[in-house]
Amino acid sequence: MGAPEGEAGSNSDERPVHAVAFEYSFQIMTTKVTQGMWEELMGSNPAADNGVGSDYPVYNVSWQDCQEFVAGMNQLDPEYAYRLPTEAEWEYCCRGTSFTRHYWGDDLQGLLILNSAWYKYNSGAETHPVAQKNPNAWGLYDMSGNVYEWCQDCSHFNYLGVPSDGSAWENPAASDRVIRGGSWDTEPEGCRPALRNPSNPDSGRSTVGLRLKVNFKCPLQAG
Repeated sequence: MGAPEGEAGSNSDERPVHAVAFEYSFQIMTTKVTQGMWEELMGSNPAADNGVGSDYPVYNVSWQDCQEFVAGMNQLDPEYAYRLPTEAEWEYCCRGTSFTRHYWGDDLQGLLILNSAWYKYNSGAETHPVAQKNPNAWGLYDMSGNVYEWCQDCSHFNYLGVPSDGSAWENPAASDRVIRGGSWDTEPEGCRPALRNPSNPDSGRSTVGLRLKVNFKCPLQAG
């Protein structure tokens, strides 16, 4: 997890590179949460001005809004356990089988990104329907670009002291939470799997949405 010193466009908060060992299995949504999903559960669509439609990613949602959405999903669908992914879960899923600068390759010239992400130079300054670009090796769409995705973790200046088991890094607490993946307004280097940015959890932005991590709840055994 993280970016080595020599990775083009990388930042000090993406280091040190470190190992994470998951001792559990999990699933993540194939796409970002769409406006249609959000409206069906929450009763309204917060998106406006930067792409509107039921199959567009939802945006203008704060981290706190996302917690309400998560609570609603868990109440609606109690067979599963939903939450925002941790930073480690998110980066693992974004990279898929890759260890390159992007999940489609190093792409130092920014040519291959056109086929894999909506970003600053092909988005037309707005979001686009999900699953229109090539997925990563694990069949996950828009892990880079379109809209950033909220993670559960608090923001930290580097990885010193980060949990090694993939859990959310919430201690010590910080005022900001982490967003990942880049957006329709991001340069190519901002769409790297290692990139991590802080954001105010009480504020929604036109460039930030979400994707949920999910676990199947095993039925209780009798006796």
